[in-house]
Amino acid sequence: MLHHLPARPDTILWGHLDPNAAPVLRITPGDSVEVETLSGGARNLPAEGQPGTALPSHLAVIAAKSPELGPHMLTGPIHIEGAEPGDRLIVEIGEIRFAQDYGWNAIEPGFGMFPDLAESYQNLTIAIDRARGLAQL
Repeated sequence: MLHHLPARPDTILWGHLDPNAAPVLRITPGDSVEVETLSGGARNLPAEGQPGTALPSHLAVIAAKSPELGPHMLTGPIHIEGAEPGDRLIVEIGEIRFAQDYGWNAIEPGFGMFPDLAESYQNLTIAIDRARGLAQL
C-alpha cells in the first residue's frame, strides 16, 4: 500500500526526536510512503531578490511551531506495525523529488564542522532547476 505523509504543523517535529511522540502515520511492513520534508526556519527562506518561492506548507509550519532543540524539521514519526525495539528496519529510498525551486546553506558562529570559522551568521539561497535536478552555486 502507498501512503502519503505531508509536511504540516501536526506532522513535524522541529529540532528534536521524541521517543514519546505519537505516530502521525501507521504502516505495515512492505508498505511504501511518500514523505514530504521541509528545511529551514524563517531566516533560511529566500529574501527579496533571491531565487525561490517558499511553499505554503513551509510557511504554515514556521508560523505554527518553533525549533525546540535544533534547526532541522523532521516529518513523523511513522509507526510500523509489528516492529519492536531491537528489530532491524530496512528502508529503501525509491526516488527523491524537489518540492521547491531553491535550497539553502548557512554558516553560524559556534556551529557546524568549523565552529570558529564564521564571524557572523551567513545564509546562501541556491536556485534549483527541478526539471534538470540541478543546483549551481
